[in-house]
Amino acid sequence: MTSFSLDNNQAKYQIRAFKPGYIQVNDMIYHQSLIISAQQLVENWTPTQASEITRETLAFVIPLQPSILLIGTGKRRN
Repeated sequence: MTSFSLDNNQAKYQIRAFKPGYIQVNDMIYHQSLIISAQQLVENWTPTQASEITRETLAFVIPLQPSILLIGTGKRRN
């Protein structure tokens, strides 16, 4: 038997799905770098790969005061 539960999350932006090459935030699908917090979405964040992340590019994150910072880097190839 399937059960349902009410989602009481009040966040303005919520990750709904992700797969290699995209992330779905609310009803929109993105294929580029983003910064996502509960109340703010920064589209087209400059870094497109982990090696491009610098203090300057992280300056957008610091004012959000995240408890957790998760950086998706894509597939890892050896």
